Order: sequence, then C-alpha cells, then structure tokens
Amino acid sequence: MFNIEYQQNRDYLQSLLNRCLAKPRNSPEEDGCDWRLLDYVTNLYWRGDNVLLTPLLQVADGRKDVILEIGTFYADLLDRRAPSVVDLLSRLSPEKQVEVCKMAGEDELSRNKPKLERVLKRLRAIRHEAAARCGHAITGAASG
Repeated sequence: MFNIEYQQNRDYLQSLLNRCLAKPRNSPEEDGCDWRLLDYVTNLYWRGDNVLLTPLLQVADGRKDVILEIGTFYADLLDRRAPSVVDLLSRLSPEKQVEVCKMAGEDELSRNKPKLERVLKRLRAIRHEAAARCGHAITGAASG
C-alpha cells in the first residue's frame, strides 16, 4: 500500500473514507469504517501525503460513530504542525474549525495535560482568529 500503486491505493482509501462519512448516523463499523481505515489514511498523511489533510479535516462533523479516533489525530496534528493546520483551518467554516478543535480537546487533550498546554501555547503564538477559536474550543472540550 505504501509504495505499490500508491496513487490508486490512496484514492481507494479516500473513497472508502468518503463512503463511510456518507453513511447514516450510527451505522455499524462492519464494512471497513473503523479505526483501521483511519490508521491507513493518517499513516499516509504522516508519511508526507499532505493532500490527505483536507479530507481528514472534513471528517470533523461529530461523526464519532464512524471514525472514533479522529480526535486523537487532530490533537497530534495541532501538537506537531499547528501553524500549517491553522492556515488550513482558516479556510474552513468557523463551525468546522470549532468541531475539529473540540474533537481534539475531548479526546487526547482532555487526558494529556502537558500536551494540552503545549498545543494551547502554540495556538496563542500564532495570533490568528482561527487559532484563537481553536484554543477556545479545545479549552471548553477538555474541561467539560
């Protein structure tokens, strides 16, 4: 998958992700809409396939019934690449920005206080409306 027919395999994984997200709420995960799919897609992103970041951010619509672990990915993303993520978030609707950051705060950041503080510090340093909105959403989700 990682080096064999890469484009075809990536497109296939992206179509599976899109199909999962189009399913009705609370559909079973039996058909491949599970943590494995998210692992494959995020692994390709972390390996350098930046094209996947936009579709991964589109997952944030409160569909935890489809991809449970996406909040952990968002937390890692904000921890490791906050400036580029804020740049991309600023192109999304304010509602989508809040949802991405809220999911990060509810999952990983609510359980990992040092990481939470690090992410909030990075967001404050960016000084952009999307970064401020994200920090506020994370703080509210992590404390609630």
